[in-house]
Amino acid sequence: MKKPLRLAILLGFGVWAGWWLANYETTRRQVAAEEKARAAQLAIEAEALANSDDPVVIAAAAQARALAEFKKWLEDEAVEVNRPKVDVEQAQQKMQAAVQALTPERSRVLLETIRSSTASAGAKILSVYLLIEGGERTLPEMTELLLSPVPTHGASVAHSATEVRNTQERSMRVMAIEGLATRAKTDLRARAALEKIAQTAPDSALRTLAEQRLRDIAAH
Repeated sequence: MKKPLRLAILLGFGVWAGWWLANYETTRRQVAAEEKARAAQLAIEAEALANSDDPVVIAAAAQARALAEFKKWLEDEAVEVNRPKVDVEQAQQKMQAAVQALTPERSRVLLETIRSSTASAGAKILSVYLLIEGGERTLPEMTELLLSPVPTHGASVAHSATEVRNTQERSMRVMAIEGLATRAKTDLRARAALEKIAQTAPDSALRTLAEQRLRDIAAH
């Protein structure tokens, strides 16, 4: 899957995320309030650390600030991607820069965002996209995501917010498997990860999809 196509998929998921947020504004306000409170707490902790003369503490404070800024960037960028008119070329350049700047700590933030009960739908989808594009650097987080149980948010009553959230959780993981399968065509480590997912993922539907993609790769 070429990068422009993957970006188009991200934009498409962004539109779907926008629909979800528009229809469940109460949930969105709760998310925003919780994120604001968490950001405020991180700022307090970072300020306290910054007042120390200990080099280790100072370095920890700097890293805490950087990760807080990265989390905010995810939320802000998810809103930008979801705007009605998006400059695809500019968006692609920004995504490439974000991928190049990924560190183990940032990769972990991506995984935590996908698993978060308070992060916005757009930030979650953007995090999946960046995990896919991160390749070998983000393979541990990608594998951990797909080897973990798919969260459920209650019974999937037709047309309910719960049904949408459950569908979203599964859709993001399908997106991740498709990205991993594309890389597995030329990357032996990615293929080994896909094989592990096909054998041991707790979700049977994801195991089946991984198995099918392995068969597709073997057939070519």
